[in-house]
Amino acid sequence: MTSSLTHPDFLAELTDGCITVLDRVDGDAVPVEHDRIDQEPLLAGRVWAKVRHADTADATVVGFTGAARHPKALAVRLPDGRVALSQRLTTALASVVGPRLVPQARRAFTKAGDPYTPASGDAVVEVVAGTTRHAVVTVVRLR
Repeated sequence: MTSSLTHPDFLAELTDGCITVLDRVDGDAVPVEHDRIDQEPLLAGRVWAKVRHADTADATVVGFTGAARHPKALAVRLPDGRVALSQRLTTALASVVGPRLVPQARRAFTKAGDPYTPASGDAVVEVVAGTTRHAVVTVVRLR
């Protein structure tokens, strides 16, 4: 037997003694809690699980911070056109990306005001870009 409770912000389904609470995100229902209702309830701790949202995308490298041979972070142009600085690169990733960067003589700034050294070349990286208010860009690998 399945029954459900619908609300504009969440959806709860009761199936065979289990309750699943679904959070509505961009029109989709994402499970955030699953519990048996015939068991003792949790007395302490967080009941709700926080769901972090991020999308994987390909981004063009337009610059870097640090040394060209071993960059600390990359300035990437995301698919929506904005330029963002990535999180700090791992040593392994920096050693792979570094040789493909050709630095230019001037300085540039992101829309947020973060400085970076522009680079020419055809480097494309796979990034995980956060979709929430504080969107964080993390480089996963070189394409």
